[in-house]
Amino acid sequence: MPKIVVLEENKSLGDALKNALVSMGHTVDCAQSVPGCLTLLNDNECDLLITDFFMTSKGDVTPTSGATVIIAVRYCDATANGLNVDPSMPIIAMSDPVSKTALADPLDFCATLGASGTIRKPLQMIELKRVVDKVLYA
Repeated sequence: MPKIVVLEENKSLGDALKNALVSMGHTVDCAQSVPGCLTLLNDNECDLLITDFFMTSKGDVTPTSGATVIIAVRYCDATANGLNVDPSMPIIAMSDPVSKTALADPLDFCATLGASGTIRKPLQMIELKRVVDKVLYA
């Protein structure tokens, strides 16, 4: 049974995502902050990370986003002071739709950083299952 860590600051969306993944047969832990997510990843074996791209603080986008977590995992140095996680662990990045005036798509950026898959919000459970299965079992 694959173990998944989900980083989603919106608790109700995180709970819905957890319930969907559990119904697919996965074990899931959720975090609502980057530090909480990194702690879960460091302290537990994990088969997949699903992270939201945008994180906010009182309505403002913060410098600690899903991209921060992707970078931490992909480029970690598993030493005594590093993040204790497999850098090749699959990662799925999520993001809200981008406006037509946006200069770049955050999901393209996440893929460049090393995300194994991406999914657009609002989440469709069929698409979620397809992407999760693809990155876990490909």
